[in-house]
Amino acid sequence: MPLYRRQVIKPTADLDAVAYIGKVGITDVVAQNAINDFVLGIKALNYYSSMVVWLLRSSQNKGTGTIAYSLGGLGTFDGTLTNGPTWGTDGIVFDGVNDCITTSCVAANGPASFGFVSKVTTPLTNDNIVYSLDDISNRKMDMYYTSAASSRIRFDANLNGSIGTRIDINGTNTGNFICAQASHDGTNFYAQGNSSTIQSVAGSGTMQGTGAPLVFGRRSVDIAAGFFN
Repeated sequence: MPLYRRQVIKPTADLDAVAYIGKVGITDVVAQNAINDFVLGIKALNYYSSMVVWLLRSSQNKGTGTIAYSLGGLGTFDGTLTNGPTWGTDGIVFDGVNDCITTSCVAANGPASFGFVSKVTTPLTNDNIVYSLDDISNRKMDMYYTSAASSRIRFDANLNGSIGTRIDINGTNTGNFICAQASHDGTNFYAQGNSSTIQSVAGSGTMQGTGAPLVFGRRSVDIAAGFFN
């Protein structure tokens, strides 16, 4: 009776993942495999070409210095650590008033989405800006995490230069990790925090992406971020 040897078929290394790993200089094998699996999964969903993300665990990015390398088919938008945020195992640690990561990523006109996953390391105060895509003269998409009385995700939208359209979502995640997402589909603004029900508000026209680029950080959280356009 013939004997058959079982073979383990490993996923093919993705060339974009390999290029990112080589550019950044990632040597951790676990991190390399995680990045490769992530890129393969995003491509299977057909999102890669319209996405840019910042993988901010120290093992999945440079881990030192002031450059936070980006990954994604939307373009190269390497971030700059500004005013002293530091690298950590779970992500960039923001522990000052104005420390943040600045990028050159500006939304094009029309639909846009962004989101973040953060680990709260110290108590936060009200209205802590975590993620901002801002064009004051046209449209504005700001994602906040607030912790006044309870966990809350707040998404502020600026319609036609008038700030004040706000979506508040009571957070259902009582642990240390916070996740949130927001989007504009060309008509309405949408936001969701953790597993809360998606909330929306009517917009006016399309997102205008001619303003300030994306900035994230500024407060005491570790964060990984992504942007879809």
